[in-house]
Amino acid sequence: LELELGSAESGTGSDRKSVDALTREAEAALARASRAEKEAAEEVARLRLEAESLAERMKAANVDAASRARHDKLAGLVLELDATEKEVARKAERNARTMALLDESVAALALRLEEKPAQLFEVAEESLARDAARLRREESVGVARIMGMKPLALSDGSNRHRPWFPDAAPASKPPSSATRPAEAGAGESGPARSSAASAVAQYAREAREAAEEARARKAE
Repeated sequence: LELELGSAESGTGSDRKSVDALTREAEAALARASRAEKEAAEEVARLRLEAESLAERMKAANVDAASRARHDKLAGLVLELDATEKEVARKAERNARTMALLDESVAALALRLEEKPAQLFEVAEESLARDAARLRREESVGVARIMGMKPLALSDGSNRHRPWFPDAAPASKPPSSATRPAEAGAGESGPARSSAASAVAQYAREAREAAEEARARKAE
């Protein structure tokens, strides 16, 4: 009996040791599990922070990309506006040169239009003066120009020594010989000669009046 009790006590001691060992192992495993859980929680928190930081960086990158795109677009618009402004400046300069040339042409044309009437008046005045002088010369030599014709003329060789007036004619000569040389040569009466002279004188007066009017217009 004593031997059996001793063997039982020895077996109970070994079982207690085994239980204690298992308890310690369980406690160690529980501690390891707690540490692993804690480390896992810390890792999850770190990963969450990294994800949030990455999201912020991606958002900032997207904003930067949009900003760069807007900046590039604005830069292109500025370049287009600069080119358009230069083109407008070139066209404005070309238009200014064209307008200046047109102004010069208009001024030259206006000057010619102002000078031409004066030249015409000068030509008309000179022509009328020449016509008046020619008429005076023709009237002095007994030639009347009417409508481009010369109906009256004096002959130098006819009746050179005949007296001009009838009262100066010799008594032996018939009164019919007391005619003017032009009338004797042309065979026309005195009224015809006087009417021709009147026409010549009137034409000369009209020519002088026209010349004076042209001179007055030129002076104005």
